[in-house]
Amino acid sequence: RAHYELRSWVRLLPGTELPQTVSAAVGSPSVPADSADLLVTPTDVLTQYADVMNNEDASEYVASFAADSFRQYVATQVTDLNDAVSDAGEASMETSAAVDDGVMALETYDGGAIVVGVLTSDLRVEKTVPRGTLTVGTVLAYGGDATITVDTPLTAHYLTTIAFYVPPAGSDQLITVLGAEYVLEDVTRGDTAEEEDNE
Repeated sequence: RAHYELRSWVRLLPGTELPQTVSAAVGSPSVPADSADLLVTPTDVLTQYADVMNNEDASEYVASFAADSFRQYVATQVTDLNDAVSDAGEASMETSAAVDDGVMALETYDGGAIVVGVLTSDLRVEKTVPRGTLTVGTVLAYGGDATITVDTPLTAHYLTTIAFYVPPAGSDQLITVLGAEYVLEDVTRGDTAEEEDNE
């Protein structure tokens, strides 16, 4: 057998019980990214969850997912940051999107699947009061300049490796988040949309 290769990992959410898989001696088969044997294809799970992250209760897919502490954690992080800078600016989660490649799925004993994929998210902090500067924490500043002016909003780019349990097609169960790893990948400053237009 080939050596294991670590590509990414997730931290299981509190209270998570992993769905049963086939014994290691036999091995659980992989599931194609476009498999129609599941409630939602592995690829669509990531896309739909990203929509839920972006639109929350207004998403057309929110009813397909069980409530999870990861989504609550991200929402709370944005709310707390927005409250902290509210005297001089505002913070918002601008976009979450599924990474096109790298979705992996493993069949579970009941015909469902454990699906692992990657999401990107952009958290924007901008100053709304013309004078002075706004200062954020060194972690969010990614070790760089922690000050924000009206002309230099900060956008923090996150990568999230996330694992779901997706029930088999025809099931009345909800899709559940098993675990996630939320990592700050990069930070950019300034209005990137205007920079692209100027180019």
